Amino acid sequence: IIMVTPPQAADGSHELESAATTSGFGSELDVPVIHMTPEALGRMLNRSSTSLDRLIDAANRGDGGVRHLSWLARASLDTEVRRNALSTFNIGGILPGSGELTDGWVIVGGHYDHIGHGYTGSRSPGSNAIHPGADDNASGTAGVLVLAQRLKAWADEHEGDRRNILFMGFGGEEAGLHGSRYFVDTPSIDLSKASVMVNLDMIGRLRDDSVMLGGTGTAEEFDELLLPHVEASGLTVHASRGGTGPSDHASFFSGGVPVLFFFTGLHDDYHRPEDEAWTVDPEGGLRIVELAEDVIQDVATRGHQLTFINTSESGPARRTGARVRLGIMPAYGADLETGVQVESVTAGTSAAEGGLKAGDVLLTWNGDKLDGGRDLMAALRTHDPGDEVKLEILRDGKKVPVAITLKGRD
Repeated sequence: IIMVTPPQAADGSHELESAATTSGFGSELDVPVIHMTPEALGRMLNRSSTSLDRLIDAANRGDGGVRHLSWLARASLDTEVRRNALSTFNIGGILPGSGELTDGWVIVGGHYDHIGHGYTGSRSPGSNAIHPGADDNASGTAGVLVLAQRLKAWADEHEGDRRNILFMGFGGEEAGLHGSRYFVDTPSIDLSKASVMVNLDMIGRLRDDSVMLGGTGTAEEFDELLLPHVEASGLTVHASRGGTGPSDHASFFSGGVPVLFFFTGLHDDYHRPEDEAWTVDPEGGLRIVELAEDVIQDVATRGHQLTFINTSESGPARRTGARVRLGIMPAYGADLETGVQVESVTAGTSAAEGGLKAGDVLLTWNGDKLDGGRDLMAALRTHDPGDEVKLEILRDGKKVPVAITLKGRD
């Protein structure tokens, strides 16, 4: 495979790209790959019967499909690989657990490296300016340190059973998740005893009280566990079930550990020298830290370890402590005075067969008002398979009665 930087690309890196570095998705291919500049490709093509301009023109005339250019000559290529290695380290600290849960772990981490003068991934080509990385990821690094301080104070007053908490700063994230991948491949703890890995990456630009939370489908218990904490936080949480992505939590997800990824989103200063300290919102970052703290305390003191779900496959239904399953994904932190908004409906479930749709707001359950996700979970626990419940929902601004026959959990 020959990768070529497109001519006139605004963000034209000349470095060899890595699938792990750029997306975090997919697997490695057993295929040689080189990366060439347009100038180098032009010199190679000039020795054949075509030119770079002719190749570009042929591609531009295409209809969007693959165009096979049979008039290209055969070529051989010799490469020399020179590794310009940089040394980096993972940094960790442990808050010891107590009681009967000391064989378990909660991992809290964020990467502390950035791109320096732009050695990789800079969005300001040709600039030799320092890239401060205030949001990416000084914000997440600070969040890990604040959590360590606050959770230590909490542990000093908490006399019950508690899991160990490992705080980590990862190196080499910007160059390809190297630090977290190394830790998962050569762990210093028993990862099979880890209930969750909480990743803080770019939490410094809270806007409209909205935060993205990845990995909400990677443990069976997350529906029940997360809703009360999200509602108490006052934040609007945009949830994503998957555990993959271009940050360190993806390494732990691939190692079979449930993950949660707190992230306030990309912006124009991402990977640019303009990502400076004054652009970060400390108060907003603290609100995210407080939400993460509540979740971590909950997981650290739970009597059982969270159950991993591989969201890249068809996994089992998530556990709510109920004998029945409704079959909706609630909209975490939706801006509602009352009720539970439906983000999605799973096919073949009670909700789907009863006609519930994404966007519906569940107002009452058998006449009882639903003030949030906690009320919904409590209602589900009172039922057996085959029970019929009468709901009142809000759909397109109108209140509508709906009857649902509840099914047992798969």
